[in-house]
Amino acid sequence: MSQFFQIDNNQFTIEIEKPLVFSIKDFLKEDNYEKVNNQIEILGNILKKKDLKYLNSKEGKLTLNSKDILFKEFENNYIEIKKLKNLVFSENFKKFFCVNLKKYFYTNNFLKKLFFLLPYSIIKKKISINFEISFMFNGSFLAPHTDSRKKLFTLMLYFPKDQNLSKLGTSFYESKISNPLNKHDYDNQKNYSEILRTDFVKNKLYGFIRSDISHHGVQKISNIPDGSLRSSINVNFILN
Repeated sequence: MSQFFQIDNNQFTIEIEKPLVFSIKDFLKEDNYEKVNNQIEILGNILKKKDLKYLNSKEGKLTLNSKDILFKEFENNYIEIKKLKNLVFSENFKKFFCVNLKKYFYTNNFLKKLFFLLPYSIIKKKISINFEISFMFNGSFLAPHTDSRKKLFTLMLYFPKDQNLSKLGTSFYESKISNPLNKHDYDNQKNYSEILRTDFVKNKLYGFIRSDISHHGVQKISNIPDGSLRSSINVNFILN
C-alpha cells in the first residue's frame, strides 16, 4: 500500500466471528514500527508527568486524540508518529479497510449491511477516521463496553517494550446483557465471559467490527514494570 505498510488483501485472519475480530501480522515494516514504538514510549512518559486532564480518572486510561490541542503541539516533534497518522488519514488506507471488511458486516445491524452494499465512491464520503494514542498503567482497566453505535470498526496496534507483557491485550466477552448505549459496565462484570484476549505483541494489528455484542475491555493491569506503559494506537472508522 505504501513504503510504510506491507499488507495485502490475503493477510486478514479471523480470530472469532461473534463479535467479528480479525488480525494482520507484520502490519508495518519492521524498521518503521520500531521508530514509532520508540517515540510512543517517550511521548507516554512525558504525558504521564505533564497533563492529567486527558486521563480517565475512574479507569486510569490516558488518551491523546489527534484532534486534541496537545496532540497538535507535540506531533511535529514526533515525526514517525505523524507519518503514521498521515497515512491512516490517507484515501488508500480508508479504501483498503472499507473494501476488505464490508463483506463481514453480516454480523452487524441491517442498516450498516445495506450501507456497505453501496459503491465505495459513495460510502467514503460518509466515513470519518479517528486516530488516538492510548496509555495505561498499573491499576488501569477498561470495563466491558461495546463502543458508540456510530462506530463501524476499530483497529488496534500495540507497542510493548517487554515481550513478557503479552497478556495485556484487549478482552472480548460473551454476555447476555444487551448494551446498545455503550455503557461502561462497572457493576456487572461477573456477567461477562471472556472468549478472546488479543496478544499484546509487536506489530500485529487487531481490529473488530462494532455491534451490540462487541463487548470488550482490558483486565486490570498489575504487572507492568516501573516506568513502562501499556501503549497502543487505536484507529476508529466512524459513520457520519
